[in-house]
Amino acid sequence: TNSREALIILGLSDHQTLLNLKDASGQPVDLHSDSHTRFGTGDKIYSGVISRVLSDRLGIQPGQTLSFVDLTSNQVYYIKVSAIAESYTQMSVYLPLDPFNKLFDLPLDSFSGIFSAGPLAIDADDLYLHERTSDVLNSFKTYAGMMQGMLLGMGLTSSIMAFLILYVLIALLIEENNRSISLMKILGYDPREIRRLILKTFNLPVLIGFASGIPLLLNFYGAMLESSFKEIDMTMPLRLSPRYLAYAFALLYATYLLTRWLSGRKILKISMADGLKSMQE
Repeated sequence: TNSREALIILGLSDHQTLLNLKDASGQPVDLHSDSHTRFGTGDKIYSGVISRVLSDRLGIQPGQTLSFVDLTSNQVYYIKVSAIAESYTQMSVYLPLDPFNKLFDLPLDSFSGIFSAGPLAIDADDLYLHERTSDVLNSFKTYAGMMQGMLLGMGLTSSIMAFLILYVLIALLIEENNRSISLMKILGYDPREIRRLILKTFNLPVLIGFASGIPLLLNFYGAMLESSFKEIDMTMPLRLSPRYLAYAFALLYATYLLTRWLSGRKILKISMADGLKSMQE
């Protein structure tokens, strides 16, 4: 790639059980799938799995080749992407341990890190870095909670804006049809029937607006999340939940009904005298 992003390359033992990589469907990712291929120049290209963060940030998909530079040696490496792991907290590349050691010319049985479910008795002089996975996950949950609160706030603001826009539009429609409403009352139409005939014209536009707004909303939220997570090497999947979609529709429809009810009161207040005056004019 031409990006200057920093990557984390991990070589994983076949016997490790603490880091479970899964794809978007929830199935385990096979690190040994297509373990190596031959490139055009005859150089060996090892295949590896990349995290969702890396895929989203650089736009890399399975089957493409990722190139990166080791800044300590200026050596260029190539890895063919075999799958994407749904990992949302690091820009990582995952390789089996043996190909990892071969790729970087390390002893075959060497390793530099250990995943453990509890503390290990390691001399502090031999320990370069100690990191708790729970700390990373808690940071992600905290940030995700902040984003969720912001999205909910935007949703409520959107509902208020929808209420105001609908109210103004219906008020303009009633004002424009003021004479017709008065005449209908003179002709003996029931006020409730008049209200239904005038306001039902908005039923279809509201449904069309809600349906067409879903992809626009997803694109907007997706761009906002991508921008928010760009500086912290995280990502958050944006999925359309049928339950929350139903909640959103119920909220919008309740807003629409409230607007109709308030506007309907204006129709009831229109007097027949207005229609008689317009006929005399």
